[in-house]
Amino acid sequence: MKTSTIAENRVLRGWGNYFQTGTLPPLTLLQLQRSELPEAARLLGRGMCDNPANIRAFGIPDAERRSQALVRLFGPVLCGLYQRGLIRGAFREVTLVGVCGMVRSGLCQPSALEKLRVVPSVAFGNPVGTSLWVLRWVGEWVRRDPAEPHWHLGPVAVDSHLHGQGIGGAMLVDLCARMDDERALAYLETDKSENVRFYQKFGFPVIAEAEILGIPNWFMSRSPRISSQDSVNQADGGVLLSIRFFARREEKQIPRYARDDCHSVAERSGAKNLLLVAASWPRCEKIPQEPHKTKTRRHRKKEKDFGSKRPGTNVIQQPGHFGDKVEH
Repeated sequence: MKTSTIAENRVLRGWGNYFQTGTLPPLTLLQLQRSELPEAARLLGRGMCDNPANIRAFGIPDAERRSQALVRLFGPVLCGLYQRGLIRGAFREVTLVGVCGMVRSGLCQPSALEKLRVVPSVAFGNPVGTSLWVLRWVGEWVRRDPAEPHWHLGPVAVDSHLHGQGIGGAMLVDLCARMDDERALAYLETDKSENVRFYQKFGFPVIAEAEILGIPNWFMSRSPRISSQDSVNQADGGVLLSIRFFARREEKQIPRYARDDCHSVAERSGAKNLLLVAASWPRCEKIPQEPHKTKTRRHRKKEKDFGSKRPGTNVIQQPGHFGDKVEH
């Protein structure tokens, strides 16, 4: 595809997130299309050519030939990843400078058909024994894949001559924001010690280490982050559920001040839709205390009247009609 056509195509698709990296032109992160996968495979071949595990598995001393072997490998790998996950590209103007792949939860492992498509790219054009080394390497990674639901990160690479320009960091910021939105655990493997320090900056602690093909490997994961506003909303929703569940369980009217506070909490946190799961909220031992330190005689009398229960009167709990009395 010609450069002008690529530029027009990407403008029509709409740009993704913008990242300013110093005095260099800004980066734009965009979901790759199928027609861009060959370009992404070439970038991965250049960017991951010097990874220790790739050097050991392919056994090709010449960096250029090893890069070409990786391009052949990543061609079918990216086609499978395109079906099972997301492939984000970092662009500087119309040039692809970074690739970040991620697989959706529950789809980490390729299908049998995908594996068959990868075999020729490993078996042909490489030294004898490469297939066995690659199978052993991938098998060890698969064996350590977490059983809990997670998104699987990789492959991730920046073009070999553009390291240190903030491209990898921009892709990780984009990834972490997506994982936080999805409330999903992110998981990855790496065979480079400098990558460990890089990923740790973005909240990926090391959860396991192992030697594979004689090369140290690190396994890392990141739990989703909840914003402070989300935490406030969850806490406010908890107060609302606690009040409503207590009133339903005890079948009595709660004081007006608590009812008013309940409605204000609902308006502030948008927690009215949580009424259906009220029974699962554990904090239901008592209702909130009166916020005023002193009570007038008139206030105490009103509260007493609200707390009284006449025979034949029950409280029906319905969204939008909290504490309504129904005569039987």
